[in-house]
Amino acid sequence: MIAPRFKEVIEKHGYEVVVFDRSKVNIDSDIAVKRFLKAVNPDLIIHFAYGRIKWTTIMAKYAKAHQKKFVYVSTVNVYGDNKAGNLLVNSPCLPNDEYSRYKRAVEEAVLKTNNEVYIFRLGWQISPLLETHPNNMVSFMKREQNEHGFVLANQNSYLSVSLTKDLVEEMTRIIITMPPDIYLFNSNFSLNFYDLLVKLNDLYHLECVIKAEDGPSFNNLMFDDRVDLSNEFFSK
Repeated sequence: MIAPRFKEVIEKHGYEVVVFDRSKVNIDSDIAVKRFLKAVNPDLIIHFAYGRIKWTTIMAKYAKAHQKKFVYVSTVNVYGDNKAGNLLVNSPCLPNDEYSRYKRAVEEAVLKTNNEVYIFRLGWQISPLLETHPNNMVSFMKREQNEHGFVLANQNSYLSVSLTKDLVEEMTRIIITMPPDIYLFNSNFSLNFYDLLVKLNDLYHLECVIKAEDGPSFNNLMFDDRVDLSNEFFSK
């Protein structure tokens, strides 16, 4: 979902992008992965994909041995049951489903292998260019509208989100100018889910019917003042 957008941006900064093609390189083979890395000799490895943890640690270990940059793209979901908001880099991670437990396990494995890595925790993505991708807020709204005739939105829910076009620009800036660390990517600091969907509906002319509900409180807003994803769209 995000990798093609990121590729477009980082190429503008002079990088030549080599895709890790899993149809040609068997990620279940340690030898094949190491052979590929040796042949490409990358200056930067950025890992967006889902796959076995050993595959990721091999790449992180390679980056450390050759003093190259390594980026692992993670998720706000690693905070799991920690839903009280104001999430910071050092807030406890309490993953509570298979996906979030996997992502957290990879983070821990990577940091154990190489303590000089970038870990990017992302929120939900917004992009009209990704309207067919299931894990995109615009496609979610269209799907809900088509299936139910409306989109139900919890007024007591506050979610970390960002516009994908802003996200990839900021990811690139941090990789080029900032030191390795865990970074949190979120643009939303005040809008509840209902207000957010109303604004998206208007911005992208989605013609959805947005219905408010008073559901359970949920807040996974991340805060990181080193990351600049400010956009006037997210102001009240």
